[in-house]
Amino acid sequence: MPLSTTQQRNGYIGRSPSDSAVTKAIQVYDITSDTSAFTFTVGYDVGYFDVFINGVKLLKDTDYTANDGSTFTLASTSKDGDTIEAIAYKAFNIGNINSSTGNFLVTNDLTVNGDAYVGDDNSSGLILTSPNGTQYRLVVANDGTLSTSVA
Repeated sequence: MPLSTTQQRNGYIGRSPSDSAVTKAIQVYDITSDTSAFTFTVGYDVGYFDVFINGVKLLKDTDYTANDGSTFTLASTSKDGDTIEAIAYKAFNIGNINSSTGNFLVTNDLTVNGDAYVGDDNSSGLILTSPNGTQYRLVVANDGTLSTSVA
């Protein structure tokens, strides 16, 4: 089946790479004694994990097993002087946003199902701008009363 023009032009099949940001979590183990079991401290998603020994990529389920999201085991024991590098590929897809440390811009309608707070004490107010440019301040006091004023 021929690829669509979009797929050929962008060089991928399936989801657009811009749909998510992929990051790598890397952990390096400098081996000082014979060992075969390791803990990957930040965790991994099964199937998105690679292991290398002295720069050579190992084959999953042949050279190592990694099935629980936190540990992996080599089929053959590593030796003193070996370097094991484990890499987890972490896809970041925005689902639900429940906080932001910076400015947050909504370019379409914003619907709030529940409480909306502005300020540290939940009473500082919310500035709304009407289509004609008039700004209104809505304040909900701690006792639940609502007041409005032109800002």
